[in-house]
Amino acid sequence: MVYCTFSVTLLEFAVTLTGSSRKVIRMPTVVHVGENLKRLRARKYLTQRQLAQKAGVSPDTIAKLETNRTEPRYITLFRLAEALECTPDDITGYGQES
Repeated sequence: MVYCTFSVTLLEFAVTLTGSSRKVIRMPTVVHVGENLKRLRARKYLTQRQLAQKAGVSPDTIAKLETNRTEPRYITLFRLAEALECTPDDITGYGQES
């Protein structure tokens, strides 16, 4: 079972793994991925168009993400991570020290 609760500042997923054990994941609802995405793309020597093709999204989506004009949907985040051979956390910066 998956339970989702929303608040103004956090998105929380509570996943029941077995019986009463749960794993709770918290993530800010506003995720600016621009700098990280651009850095990871450049590290692979990919253009925005090439990354878009590998990830199955439009080049416009990549441009908007890199300029923080939009936030990634979860499926897009995972497609980008796969295309860049990294984790979604690498793209979002989640867990990195500020």
